[in-house]
Amino acid sequence: MVLKGRVPLLKPVNNNQGVALLIVISIMAVSMVVIGLVYHILNAEIRMTDNYGNSNRAAQIAEAGADLAVNEWINYIKDRYTDENLPAGGSILASGFNNRLDPKRIILQDTFKNSSYYGSGDVSIIYSFSVDGNAVNPAVYDSCSPDNPEKKVLDVDVIGKYNDEEYLYRLKLKYCHHGDIRAYKGE
Repeated sequence: MVLKGRVPLLKPVNNNQGVALLIVISIMAVSMVVIGLVYHILNAEIRMTDNYGNSNRAAQIAEAGADLAVNEWINYIKDRYTDENLPAGGSILASGFNNRLDPKRIILQDTFKNSSYYGSGDVSIIYSFSVDGNAVNPAVYDSCSPDNPEKKVLDVDVIGKYNDEEYLYRLKLKYCHHGDIRAYKGE
């Protein structure tokens, strides 16, 4: 029984007006969520790829710095001790070696900076020297000398930097007045 003048609150709708609008709005909402998720995932992948590339470049810079240090160590010892002058004993201060190494380090850094592969990134090579943890102007002695019974070596930490990434490369350097020059890369 229906009373006159009263309209039921839940009157069934017998037409399709507005249904298309609801469907379009639902599809657009789902599409926006999917597009947002895809954007977020791609952005995270790009950042991970950039970080991996920067880490890889930092490792390459550190290894090049380590190779430079090893080659300069060999040349430094050969220049100090020629075949005619092979004194036993004595020490080599890391500061003297660093003074020889530093100009070539700067050239190597500039080579990386001017390379198209490294672009305009911040490139640097940093050396630190120690012998048995002593970093205050450490001296390495002739490993064949009785003055060096512990056979101490010069520890060199090479840090390669590219943008915000750093890579540490460790070297151990020693020499003997008999012409035996050793360099150990890595640890």
